Parts: sequence; structure tokens; C-alpha cells
Amino acid sequence: MRLPILNSPMSRVWLLHICSFFFFFGFGLIIPVLPIHLTEAFGINISWVGWVVALMPFAGIIVRPWSGWLADAWSRKWLVFIGLCLSTIAGILYFGNFQVLLAGRVFQGLGIALFAPAAIAMTSDFAPPNRLTEAMSTRSLLLGIGVMLGTAFGGFIGDIFGVKAVFLLITISQALFLPFVWMLPETLTDP
Repeated sequence: MRLPILNSPMSRVWLLHICSFFFFFGFGLIIPVLPIHLTEAFGINISWVGWVVALMPFAGIIVRPWSGWLADAWSRKWLVFIGLCLSTIAGILYFGNFQVLLAGRVFQGLGIALFAPAAIAMTSDFAPPNRLTEAMSTRSLLLGIGVMLGTAFGGFIGDIFGVKAVFLLITISQALFLPFVWMLPETLTDP
């Protein structure tokens, strides 16, 4: 099933833009609450908090060299979809004990490593050549705004509703676009 709105190239670009915005919004949500949660819930001292926070980018760094290759050799759509799935699972894992939370950090890092390069490639595939730079600059702008607003809202929501509400919002912001990405056509025509 395909939504009629997804028939035009720029509507597909904008769907990816909105999906990327919320993907990075979810990434930003955890930033203000994770250190506090680690110290309060698990008694982790501040020097170890840095290592737990760094686990997410470390997992992404390990996978990123292969994610670009996979986006060119296997699929772009499915890497975006799998990246969203992994980040959705990360939001769920944040509810767990310390070891499960560590797995959540790894899943979020893997999700970003798969999602980001494939979403960039899909955006460039969908965008008409005369609007490619516009599409990429808008995408870049929305990613920054997503992280910024996610960080601001994460602190606000964590303060009012607690850290579990932030974890739930992370999960929802990632899972929300799974059906829409599912409906997008694959853009890799010549692996």
C-alpha cells in the first residue's frame, strides 16, 4: 500500500526530512536526563557516566564504515527502517536495569549508524537534481533543530513527568515513522 502523497519526489524527501527530524529529536531527548538517571537510579559516579554516554557513539563508529557500504550494496530503504527499529528498541531498553540500559545505548548507536547514511542517500535519490542542495541543506537544518528541541524537551519532560516519560517519548518518536518508511520505494536500483 502506498499513500498518494508519496508519489511526488519532493513529498518523499519531506517525509524523510520529518522522519529524520523526529529520529534526531529522540536522540536529543536522552541527553539531559541520562546522566541524572544513571547517578540517581544506579548510583553511577560521574566519571563512569561519561563512559555510558560515550557507548552510543562508540557503537555507531564501529558500524558506520559498513553502513555506507551496505547502503550502496544492499538497500537504502531497509537500512533506514532497521535503524528506526533499533532506535525504537533502544527507547524500550532504557526502561531496564543497568545492563539493559547499556544495551539500549548500543542499539541507539547502531540505529544512528544505519539510519543516517542511508537516509542521506535516499534523500539524494528522491530529490530532483535542481533541488538537491536545497533538500540537503533543509535536512541538515532539521537535524540540528531536532537535536536541539529534543534536548530542551527531554529536560522539561523529565523534570515534570520523570525520566520514564522521556524513555516513552524516545520510543514513540522512533516508532512513529516505521509504517511510513515501509511504504517508501527502494531507491537503490543498481547495487
